[in-house]
This record gives sequence, C-alpha cells and structure tokens, in this order.
Amino acid sequence: MRRIALAATLAACLALVAPLACAQQFSTLEERMSSADFKAAGLDKLTPEQLARLNAFIRSEVDKRTAVAREEGMRQQDQNDAEKMGFRTYHGDLSSIVSSIDGDFHGWDGGTTFTLANGQVWHQVDGDVFAVRLKNPGVTISPGLMGTWYLKVEGYGSSTKVERVK
Repeated sequence: MRRIALAATLAACLALVAPLACAQQFSTLEERMSSADFKAAGLDKLTPEQLARLNAFIRSEVDKRTAVAREEGMRQQDQNDAEKMGFRTYHGDLSSIVSSIDGDFHGWDGGTTFTLANGQVWHQVDGDVFAVRLKNPGVTISPGLMGTWYLKVEGYGSSTKVERVK
C-alpha cells in the first residue's frame, strides 16, 4: 500500500516538474549566439526590453511549432494504432472499432471472413452460426479478455469471436 502511495506521489511530482524542465531548456539569443555574432546582427543595439520581447517572440514560436509537431506525432501514432489494432501483436489502445460491412450480409456460419468498410479484414474463429439478410450493416468489433475480439452486428444481440487478418 505504501509503495502505491509513494509511486502516486512520485508521478504527481514528475507531472509538475516536467513542464518546468521543458521551460528551462529554452536558450535566449544572448546565450546561443557568440558575442561577435550578437553584435554583427545588431542585437547589441536593442534595449533590454526590446531584447526580452524578441526572446519572448522566439520562445512563443518555438512553443507553437513544438505543439504542432507533438499533435502531428500523436495523430500519426493514432493512425499507426488504427492500422495495427486487432492483430495479435498489437498491445496499444483497446477501443472498439465501429464500421460497416459493404453490400449484402448473410451472417456467419463458422469460419466467415468479414471485410469492413474501413478496409480491415476479420475472420470468425468460432463455429457458431447466425443467419440474417442485411444490406450494409453497421458492426462493432470490441475487445474481450486475453486478446480476443468480438464482432457484433448493429441492432442484434449475437456476436462472434473474430481475429484480424488484414
């Protein structure tokens, strides 16, 4: 119990200190440039207030670009996760997958392959049978225990165990 409390306290401290550490990584122009380059650029003629505003502007631009790059990286990670979700080797986010099956759908009868509108292909691994006639049905594939996934047709209570093949 004490270890959990200690770990939680440590995590909270790190969450508070991390932004401060990032904030301290910014170097001003005076720190980054040699005094010769600083003078050659004419920056030595700026008042301390002007130099402070220029440094603040640069810091703001760096922060904006860093945020954009971080967001793009997160979007790319989300896309990578979506492409890998459902495979046995995937250990990331376990959100349900909502899509549809294009065209006529007649249920499953053991070993049925399902091609979703999002391009994913899933294969039934159970031998159960579900007979229905639908056009473009909505489906949800949800994670179960121990890496299993279940496909359920929208509006029906039946589901079947599936694994992703593509």
